[in-house]
Amino acid sequence: MYRQLLIIILLFSLMSCEKTQKKTTVVSAQIEASVVQEEKNIDTITSVKEVIEIIEDSTEIEDVVVEEEIKERKRLEIDSNFVDFTPKLRTNSSFKVIMLGSYHGDELDMSYGTEQWIGVFADSSNYYLKNVEVDFSKDMDPVMDSEGDSSAIKVSVSEEDECLFLFSGFSLEDRTLHSIDSLKDMRCPLSGDSTILNYNDTKIKLYATGDKQLLGGDFYELANYRLFIDNEDTTTKTPQLLFACTSFDDAMPNLLWVGDIDNDGKLDFLFDLSSHYNATSLNLFLSSLADDNEFLELVAILNTIGC
Repeated sequence: MYRQLLIIILLFSLMSCEKTQKKTTVVSAQIEASVVQEEKNIDTITSVKEVIEIIEDSTEIEDVVVEEEIKERKRLEIDSNFVDFTPKLRTNSSFKVIMLGSYHGDELDMSYGTEQWIGVFADSSNYYLKNVEVDFSKDMDPVMDSEGDSSAIKVSVSEEDECLFLFSGFSLEDRTLHSIDSLKDMRCPLSGDSTILNYNDTKIKLYATGDKQLLGGDFYELANYRLFIDNEDTTTKTPQLLFACTSFDDAMPNLLWVGDIDNDGKLDFLFDLSSHYNATSLNLFLSSLADDNEFLELVAILNTIGC
């Protein structure tokens, strides 16, 4: 009897130990899994934090570099003796120049609508002149107008070819001018630069004096800028000053087009000579009306502003 009781007690003890061990094992596995998951979360948070810090540090470094570059890049010094020069418009000039697009209402007067316009167009290979009808219609001015108003003037033509600009003031027949490829890379000389144009067995030189420093890409800061035209082959004429400007506000002079408009065998020029990034100053120079001691005569100007 006693022996049987002892066996029963022993079996009960073994069963109790097995249950306890199994429960402990399960609990241990849960804790281990929880710890691993928690460690993974900590690692993830740490990694993300490190990435953010690196990005912020990189940004801070870039900001410092930009600030240092700005500090190192001082503004060009202005010559205290420098004198700005804007060419005088031909006396009693009846010429006008315009480009397609929308203008503020006070930039064009009523006389523009009564002019006989000639356009400089470009087809697939050549520039050409064509007498055209120009449409001056009302348009909404996004700066000045409220909804429903139309104080702006839109200038347009019906021709499909690209219209570079329009001018009026004398009668010309429609004709082909010259190839596009011959002048497609033409640009206005910046300070210290020069360009020689060979046209009709005559070499014309455009050059500029003054100071410049690169701001980025193809954009320069200019100061004490003077633009000249001269004859490269002979010394029969002295260089002619076309334009002079002390400094520019985020702008550079731009040669918009060059070619023989008035059919005198010499080159004519259209420049944008604005010194401000939010303005345009179209200047049309013709050779046929120039004095004997000069190359070009300014015959038309159109000054406009942006938004």
